[in-house]
Amino acid sequence: MNYLGEWGGVSVYQPEYNPDEWEIRGSMPPLVHKCPCCKIRWFRRVTKDLYDGLCYWCYLEQFEGEEDMVS
Repeated sequence: MNYLGEWGGVSVYQPEYNPDEWEIRGSMPPLVHKCPCCKIRWFRRVTKDLYDGLCYWCYLEQFEGEEDMVS
């Protein structure tokens, strides 16, 4: 166990990383993605699924000039 420090008057430890014990194979998926359209903004994986893989601003620009949908 690796000692991390004191937090709230309690000593905090972290277990040592052992990929065989944790059953982790290969690399972990990235936590953030770069927008393929503007190549400037970064966003989280959840947002990637919501906005067709684009950042929020590029997603909105797709529909610029189109009429609003009326319910």
